[in-house]
Amino acid sequence: MTSLLTTLLIGLVTLAAPAASSSKRPDLIVLQNGKEIECRVLFEDAERVVYKTTGRDKEVARSEVAEVHSIERNMRTFLEQFSAIDPGDVGGLADLALWAETVDLAAEARNLWIRILLLDGENEQAWTKLGGSKGRKGWKIRVRGRYKTLEELRELRSEWKTAMEIPTAHYLIKTNVDPELALDVAIGVERLHQMYYETVGKAMMLYPFDQVPEVHIYADSEDAPNPPTPGWTCWYQNVGNVVIVLGPEANRYEISKQFVFLLIQNSFWWTIGNRQGVLVGAEWFREGIGSAFAFALQGPARDLELDGGHPHLEWFREQASDPEPLTAKQIVNSGRGAFRGGTAEQQYVRQAYTLCYFLLHAADDKYRQPFVEYLLSAFEGKGAVKHLEDHLGVKIEDLDEEWNAYVRSIAGM
Repeated sequence: MTSLLTTLLIGLVTLAAPAASSSKRPDLIVLQNGKEIECRVLFEDAERVVYKTTGRDKEVARSEVAEVHSIERNMRTFLEQFSAIDPGDVGGLADLALWAETVDLAAEARNLWIRILLLDGENEQAWTKLGGSKGRKGWKIRVRGRYKTLEELRELRSEWKTAMEIPTAHYLIKTNVDPELALDVAIGVERLHQMYYETVGKAMMLYPFDQVPEVHIYADSEDAPNPPTPGWTCWYQNVGNVVIVLGPEANRYEISKQFVFLLIQNSFWWTIGNRQGVLVGAEWFREGIGSAFAFALQGPARDLELDGGHPHLEWFREQASDPEPLTAKQIVNSGRGAFRGGTAEQQYVRQAYTLCYFLLHAADDKYRQPFVEYLLSAFEGKGAVKHLEDHLGVKIEDLDEEWNAYVRSIAGM
């Protein structure tokens, strides 16, 4: 792509971006008797559909429901169709953009039109959809109420002060990396969002959130704020509800893990309605599940897949060979400081992961549902060791023996 077109597209996404989650149309449930309910769909499974109109949450039996139309369903279909399109198929991308417009995915449609211009800089349909106007000197774009030519946009550069703002159905991405990468990240964050809700969200009956978290990706770490701990290249910041990524330095594991922290924070808060509980509860769970997702993600951002069936063997082997591993009681009683620069930081991080993996997968999944119930209570302030013992039906010392035996079996030791 020419530097001039890059400049133009930076101008497009910086100055003409609609707000994320800008839909004014509610979700819709159609009952078997023909009644229509305009609402926000919060949760679906084989037995029920949970929704909110005004006031408290409501529930209707799945057998009484004929149709469900929601932003979550539309995004699932969008991502499936996007995966089926060849990256260079302009016609296929245009068809998907037009469909997205019909189901109120305005941000996704707009991002596709920009993606099309990256492939075909003279695509009239894309220019028109993005508000361009063609005159004798070529295409012009409206910037702050005035139409400007490409030449007049030359001064725009990919600096943080003119960073791209790319909305999606659930997020706002701000970045000054290359537009192609930025658009792939926009797809990637929505894929990870969907994977989280199809796994953790489904198991815990978590509701989708309507606040708009942000992801800030810096092409140059010199432009970024100082990290909370020296040396960090990616972190979730509760103030502002934002994940900050130092693009050239952050690795895939840390980015994925911090994004899962964001998902846990927002989904539990939206479901339980207790922000303080989410901030202080079950720190070890955040670490364990964050690592589990980070290790399970496969493929590039635009084609992310989740393969959660294979443990991270290195960490199991390190625990199995550790002469003094942490106990389950130490992990459950740990606070944020244990995972943020403490003397045994990496040991706590590794073993929070193996403990979560054990509780979700060991012994024919016998601990999975009790563990889920414990976590829901933990985020409401009932996360002590005694609560875990009550939910699992086992003393913490006996759990230690099972956990370490499982670790050794996975490690092959």
